[in-house]
Amino acid sequence: MNTKFNKYMAEAAADPLRRRAAIANFTRQHTVLFWCALVVTASALVMRFTPAYNQKALTLLSLGAVLMWLVVFRIDSHRRTLLRLDQNDQAKDKPTPV
Repeated sequence: MNTKFNKYMAEAAADPLRRRAAIANFTRQHTVLFWCALVVTASALVMRFTPAYNQKALTLLSLGAVLMWLVVFRIDSHRRTLLRLDQNDQAKDKPTPV
């Protein structure tokens, strides 16, 4: 379904330099989207408990917040996967003490 992204992840997983760049990219995306999702969620909560309560606007804001949180968790999942691969490669390269 998403072959372009799958190809990007496979290439990033195979090459250590691309993997570290992808980890940095996913970390930056995760941080920005986390704070955006937090602001949208807080806005929905404030709107719910103020006199300017509007059901349609609250529904759209809540839907936006939910979708943003889903993207945050998806990005975090990809980032953690690449981090685990990087940790495994680093552990393989270390000599084992005898």
